[in-house]
Amino acid sequence: MNLDVDHILNSGMSHSELYRVLSLEGIRTAEVKTGVLLYLCTKERRTCLRDHRSAELAACIHAAGGCVVHRTGDAILAEWVEENVQMSDTISHVVQCACTILEVYKLRRSEPGDERPIKIALSAGGFTKMRLGDEERQVCAVIGPAVEEIRSVQALLEHGVIILCPEAWRHCDRQNLTVENIANEDAVKVRCSTEQQSISVDDLRRYNTRIHMTKNPITYLITNEERETFIREFMIQTAQDRIHENQQWEAYNPGLPEMWPTTIMFVYLQFVLTQTDLRSARQEVSETIAEQMFRCRGEICDNIFFEEGCIFVCAVGLPGDKRQDKTAQAVQAAFRIYETCCQQIESVSSISIGVATGRVKYKFEQTPLRESCRVYGQKVREAAELSRENPGIVSCDEPTKHYSLLPLSTFKPQKSTCRVVLVLEPGLSPGEMNSRRLAFANMQTMLYEEQEVVKCASVIGHFNDNNFNFELLKNTLPRMNEQELIILLRSLFRAGIFKCASEPRDVSSTKTCYCENSCEEYIRFSMDPVWTCQQMSFCSKDEMETVYMYVKMSGAKFREIHKGCARFLEKKAYRCSKCEARSFLFEKEVFPDDNREHLLEILKEIQHYEIFPSQGTRSRNQAYPTEGNGNDTENFLAKVMSVLTEGRDRTTAGSCGCAQLVEAVLIPRLRHWRLAGDVPATFYYLVESAAACVYLQNDDRALEYLTEARSIMENLKEGKPAFPSALSENVQIGEFQQVFVHRFTGEILFKARKILEAEESFKNALKILNFKLPRSSVAQSYKRNYQSKPLQIPEERTLYRLQECINCLSFLWKIDCMRGQLGSASVAITMEINLAIQSTDPFKIVYSAIDYLKYSQFTGEESMCKRLEAFLCRTCASLSGHPEGRRMISHLTQTLAIVKMCTGDLEQSIECTIRAQQLGEVQNRPGLDVRTTAAFHLPLLLTDRYSESVQQIQTLSKERSSSIDKGWFYAACMNFLLYAGFVLRPFEECLSFVEESRSDANLEAEKSLMLHLYSAVALWYARLENWEMFAVFFDKAYKVYPQIPTSIEAISGVVMLLECSILLFRKELTDCSRQRRITLKGAQKLFSDFTQRFGKSHIFAPRVLHLNAYLHQLTGRETLAQDLFKEALVLCEKQGNLLDQNWIRQSQVDCSGACSHTPAEWSTAVLSMPIWDKAAKLQPDELLNYRFYLKQAEVTRRSHIL
Repeated sequence: MNLDVDHILNSGMSHSELYRVLSLEGIRTAEVKTGVLLYLCTKERRTCLRDHRSAELAACIHAAGGCVVHRTGDAILAEWVEENVQMSDTISHVVQCACTILEVYKLRRSEPGDERPIKIALSAGGFTKMRLGDEERQVCAVIGPAVEEIRSVQALLEHGVIILCPEAWRHCDRQNLTVENIANEDAVKVRCSTEQQSISVDDLRRYNTRIHMTKNPITYLITNEERETFIREFMIQTAQDRIHENQQWEAYNPGLPEMWPTTIMFVYLQFVLTQTDLRSARQEVSETIAEQMFRCRGEICDNIFFEEGCIFVCAVGLPGDKRQDKTAQAVQAAFRIYETCCQQIESVSSISIGVATGRVKYKFEQTPLRESCRVYGQKVREAAELSRENPGIVSCDEPTKHYSLLPLSTFKPQKSTCRVVLVLEPGLSPGEMNSRRLAFANMQTMLYEEQEVVKCASVIGHFNDNNFNFELLKNTLPRMNEQELIILLRSLFRAGIFKCASEPRDVSSTKTCYCENSCEEYIRFSMDPVWTCQQMSFCSKDEMETVYMYVKMSGAKFREIHKGCARFLEKKAYRCSKCEARSFLFEKEVFPDDNREHLLEILKEIQHYEIFPSQGTRSRNQAYPTEGNGNDTENFLAKVMSVLTEGRDRTTAGSCGCAQLVEAVLIPRLRHWRLAGDVPATFYYLVESAAACVYLQNDDRALEYLTEARSIMENLKEGKPAFPSALSENVQIGEFQQVFVHRFTGEILFKARKILEAEESFKNALKILNFKLPRSSVAQSYKRNYQSKPLQIPEERTLYRLQECINCLSFLWKIDCMRGQLGSASVAITMEINLAIQSTDPFKIVYSAIDYLKYSQFTGEESMCKRLEAFLCRTCASLSGHPEGRRMISHLTQTLAIVKMCTGDLEQSIECTIRAQQLGEVQNRPGLDVRTTAAFHLPLLLTDRYSESVQQIQTLSKERSSSIDKGWFYAACMNFLLYAGFVLRPFEECLSFVEESRSDANLEAEKSLMLHLYSAVALWYARLENWEMFAVFFDKAYKVYPQIPTSIEAISGVVMLLECSILLFRKELTDCSRQRRITLKGAQKLFSDFTQRFGKSHIFAPRVLHLNAYLHQLTGRETLAQDLFKEALVLCEKQGNLLDQNWIRQSQVDCSGACSHTPAEWSTAVLSMPIWDKAAKLQPDELLNYRFYLKQAEVTRRSHIL
């Protein structure tokens, strides 16, 4: 298949006809579709076999519901248009067709002489088909995002491989696909499964029939870049032909044209591809260019308008204009036009301006409105060619460079041509032009020492908004003493090069310096070695930039200045005094004196009470001895209140200033070391800056720094320069710094719930540390022998290694738990504890104990949870006021909030949550992440504290919230609708968000959230008995369910899925459907799987018991159902779960037949369900009439289904 515009033109199609089709008008009338494209390429030498094989493959496509758009001997293009079908389903269908084609190919290849290769690519998205030519020689052009994808993977196609383009990969159902990643590419290779490859020799015969195939026109896949290139060349060539025709017409008329040295501007503009009218855009462009021509005393000599864009031929310096700077004026006007069109006119997609200077032919003509001038000749053609050859920029010829009198540093040669391309700053006035020249003139008249000062000041000022100070200059000029520098600064002040940068307090003052506590006489007249001006700047910012560009070209001097700036900043702190720390990552922690004794106490308690079980296998809920007065948690919460009081006192005394210092000191350090070419220092500060951004809760910016750091590592590994300005010598990067890059990347990805990528990052860090996790089978060999060993503090390097291993393992066991790999999780948590004890670091030991508390809760070891909680609360309650101690207390508070919520201790969960949020505020530390914030509205909801629950969740609905934040907000809104009986956001708004979510890759990747949303919508429709809509979202939820992690935020969605399956079974039981037994088994399996994954001790335990009791009730096991109802009510009483308690009591009464009144149908209740503004004024009991209740199934023989 031919893939570009040149092939169309070679087929005999005229340029004008092709332009007609590819223009906006042609695209508006073309056929626009959304779907999947399959591109198939084969190579067959024998014509007879080629046509036969092509027809056979086309038959496969037709059998799969596809439409062949193009079919020649060696290529096929087919389409599957998306109509009332999800894109993911269409992609899965086309992948299966592609696998079938490969299977057909393999079977045919077994025939003698058949050795043809076959390559397949799949893309998804929109595409537009346009037909050209008459019936005899008709061709078809296809453009659009789906075409762009296919063209982008042409080089990746391999024999016998299916390539899934990036957009198709993003929208496909990944659960049912096995793929292989391609290095440095977003596209993937598809591995066909045995289910997809189901073609036998018998099946092959039906594809071997000689079906009459409709002859398809030759099709060309054209990228948008090729389309724009053709249109640009067509429009420019059309304009040149028109000018040439005018010139020929003039030759046959009296009065030869005259010649005059002029600067020609050939302006080409292309408009965006849109369905709207562009007349207003043409008018805006015309006014912009006319205004600039008026300002520089130029003239628009010709203009040509097309559907796609327009062309203007302008001239500056026509006869009578003898200004010396007319060429400079023309250059300035060109950049103003370029800047205005790019930044202010949204309809302009591309602008190219060619500027040529020389003698041109001209002729004045009198029109009814005004006198106009026509220009033509060699320079007009050169300007047009410059615009054609250099798209998207302002380019000029050599004479323009010379006649403009601009510094040579403002021009650079274009690599692809011998012409010159301007890099001049746009928007300069004529005065700001003739100062660049003045800057070089000034430099030539200065002393060498003055030049050195000006050069340093220009580099400093460039990065500080034209500001520099005496102290920084002094540090970047180490070979110049202070008195010499003062004398030079006075000279530069008198010469009008430098000035005071402070704002004058009296506008009528004529002083030289306006700094506070400064004395004018010292600056101008005193010979004492004192300099009082605190902040200086160049008198002309343009002059400063000109000198900066000159210094930048010098290389060595430029790096030397940046090195001096960096060393000066090294003396400045970038952590505020309130935080009691010097760095964000690399500082070795210094513990207060009492911590050494505290360490001994912790180790003694671990040894005596066996906080961590050290040997043998342990059974769930094994009893462990406990000590303490039974009030450990209450004592710890009292300590938390003490820390909060102290923290508020510190906050009152002054807030944290780290954010400002990071921007003023740390980031400039990084920038200066990078420009100095120092690779180790640059890498060091990239990681430190990433750590700072994580501390300041800016994960996106942190990830940018880490990505740059990984790029440096990869470049050095491949023998490439680390970055463009890097020096080749001394490029060693510390081992621990590389570990930090991977570990921090893993932490950020983990927070974003990209757990597979996070796991890879953590394992990369451990690989650098030469640490390998043991297999589960040998994990038991790792005993804790600290009981008999004396305290041995490891050396510094070993300590760093242990701490980093601990940090990585702390995340790896959580990832293993989320993936259901409890064996691997056990190994990881065991190794974390071992290494923490080896490190003899008291805080690492306690952090590991907190991790083990989470792990024990997750695995259902209730006795161990209680023991660890008591130990940790006692330990942290006795910590000193050291910052690390305060962070430890905050960390334990957050952990207890989660543990208490998971185990159903709602009141303490609420209290710990509130305290964790308050600690985060006073310590300027990240509070709860979005998922935890969303989860913590549940304890408030279950205890009927609706106002606080709504307040908690509304923090996620801010205007600038991410799609993930909004997703969890709408998930909570569905909870209020389904269980509380009031409307925070109407169901229609929630449904609209869910339906739009499939176009958001971030939301689609958030499996726990999507399960919650799909299950909630399905449950809504099930309760309304709208089974058709229920089936749509129930199927979506069921597809997502196997992909969810085992985590606190996933559990609510699974519980709703349980209720959906029960209501579906009740419906089929009532209808006596044949599917009822299958549905019952599916519901029972879901219960079993839920218990295996989440255990029995969790926040939703009463609701799960309630649903299980109802299922038994439906199947006729009344006694067992009543027992489960009672168990659920006892658990509700223990948890303080008022919401489920009311619901269960109603079901219990219904089951016993003692119900005195029948609750209103939910379909009726939802119509009058109050909005939150009204519900906030009601008592919880007044909302009971708007809640859903599980009703009896209307069947006569339940036993028949068993």
